[in-house]
Amino acid sequence: MYIKNILGESEKILLKIKYSRVLYCKLFFKLRFIKWFRKLFDEMACTNKRIILKTGIIKVQTHEILLKQIETVSIEQGGWGRFFGYGKLQFTGTGNSSMTLDYVRNVQSVKRQIDEILRHEQELVNPVKLDSVPME
Repeated sequence: MYIKNILGESEKILLKIKYSRVLYCKLFFKLRFIKWFRKLFDEMACTNKRIILKTGIIKVQTHEILLKQIETVSIEQGGWGRFFGYGKLQFTGTGNSSMTLDYVRNVQSVKRQIDEILRHEQELVNPVKLDSVPME
């Protein structure tokens, strides 16, 4: 797995993200066998430090966004996506950073898991001190 090979020293994969099977059927039936075949080798994952998308077989491209830079995670899901359980995950970060993952399988579940990872990472960076919470 390509993503495992590029992880930093203290970095670990927390969530593997998969394409919906609908994408494979759609590409195959549109006679785009080459594009369909390429998607088989794409990798998407959320580590404890970043979101990674790797595309390509020979010419490899990676797109990454650091978890600490992510400001919003949103879902775009049409009628077919709701029916078959896939959608688009959009990450918006600080500055001009953004990233989109298309045809994500079980997109709502993946979003909940990523939200939980982001909340956990935020708590590690900014722990809540009980002394600073006002008592009523």
